[in-house]
Amino acid sequence: MKSKGQKIVGVCCILLGLAALGAAGGLFAYNEKLELSAQTVTNAVLPELTENALAAQTAHQTQQQSREETEPVIEIDGRLYLGVLTIPSLAIQLPVLAECSEENLKIAPCRFRGTVAEDNIILAGHNYRRQLSPIKHMEVGDEISYMDVSGSIVTYCVKSVELVDGLEADQMESGDWDMTLFTCNLGGKSRVTLRCVRSSDR
Repeated sequence: MKSKGQKIVGVCCILLGLAALGAAGGLFAYNEKLELSAQTVTNAVLPELTENALAAQTAHQTQQQSREETEPVIEIDGRLYLGVLTIPSLAIQLPVLAECSEENLKIAPCRFRGTVAEDNIILAGHNYRRQLSPIKHMEVGDEISYMDVSGSIVTYCVKSVELVDGLEADQMESGDWDMTLFTCNLGGKSRVTLRCVRSSDR
């Protein structure tokens, strides 16, 4: 027969468990709200980015213009966008913001450092299910396509899939890679990191 003290401890454990479940549920609901908000912006922005790129191509902007040190951007709803990231194997297409900030990361992947023109661009994004969370399933040889707002398209090939410690942000710049793409893993302690090389451009 359980003593009164044991019963109290048991009830406390149950209450703590329920509180933890409630907190987890609240966090999931909050993250889902952020993700849906990001998806709404993505759906609104992609057509305008694509139309702008097509218009630039029609105006015969040259490949050289897209390789200037200051890469072209377009402002939409007060945010500066660089282009569109496409991952065919995951059926993902996302706008890319020019500046990396916590607020921008809630919306879409951002340029962390580097440029396409200098073959050292690093893109960061949240691990939303509809954004970069699925990149953990990518394999060496998979392709990634990037189109800037002037309509120039560069295709990259994944050469390495790494887990980088979440505290070692400088590791994103290690190695001679044309593109690095990363997002946090589910626990947030590590970053799933794709190292890519340019395979073609047009």
